[in-house]
Amino acid sequence: MNTKSKPAIPILSPLQVKKAYLKEDKTLSDLLKGDLSFFSMVRIEELFTYIKVPNKPFKNTSHGFIFVKAGTIRMQLDVLEYVLGENTFILTPAGQANCFKEISNDVKGFMGTFNDHFFDHSPGLHGVDRFSALLNPGHLPHFVLDRPLADLFTLICERVHKLYLNPADRINLIQSYWMSLMTELDLVFKNEKQSQTNRGFKTVLEFKSLLLRHIRNNPKPADLAEMLHVSVNHLNKVLKKNTQFSTSEWIAKRQVIEAQLMLKHSDLSVTQVAHHLGFDDPSYFSKFFFRHTQVTPSQYKKD
Repeated sequence: MNTKSKPAIPILSPLQVKKAYLKEDKTLSDLLKGDLSFFSMVRIEELFTYIKVPNKPFKNTSHGFIFVKAGTIRMQLDVLEYVLGENTFILTPAGQANCFKEISNDVKGFMGTFNDHFFDHSPGLHGVDRFSALLNPGHLPHFVLDRPLADLFTLICERVHKLYLNPADRINLIQSYWMSLMTELDLVFKNEKQSQTNRGFKTVLEFKSLLLRHIRNNPKPADLAEMLHVSVNHLNKVLKKNTQFSTSEWIAKRQVIEAQLMLKHSDLSVTQVAHHLGFDDPSYFSKFFFRHTQVTPSQYKKD
């Protein structure tokens, strides 16, 4: 795989997101404390005045979460838009392009970040493995909670937020509360996706996560299979059985999404976008893009 130069869609740590997308002052520093990559939580209504909306898409190195209690948030994940309303909880996996389009004046709730190491010292199965389905970028972990679960999440978030603002020696307690919240989400997800609990599905989740992280390096099926310690043939069989798409088809699907993001949200030319995605021949890239979208890259950029 070839290593590319600076990405058109920026890949930012939570601290870099804070500096690039929020209006900095002393009060903001009081709201967001400690290592933001490890864990952070803030009330949306308190952060509202600091967020520059709309903003341009970026990819966060940590996972994100948003729990909307009231009001609405319109946001973009990859190339699709979503409206988050009352009692909606959403997870944004690390590496997925996202941005805010609109936030209503009456919005209330919580949002923040956490990384893979947040669960390192939790008992039992490592959190990243335990919650691999929730933190998988191949689908949108998007939940409209019923009233009892929304009330429970509100209590947990209120408690965690209070602990976060006074975190001395309380990280284990924060982790325990957050583990309980994630476990509740996992139960909801598994009830919705009971048919997708086999070993093959776990391979699919790992594959999609790897694909997202390495797409700029123009990965080949053999590259991703090697990272998963399986043969290309085995990976193809698992993907086809669980998703109806082959390894090559999944790579192409992700390349199209990355191309769409760069064409719409950067000043890169079609030729530059092609090179960013590992296409040495811009003409071939244009044909590839048209085959998957029925429009040329130039037309997509203008529309």
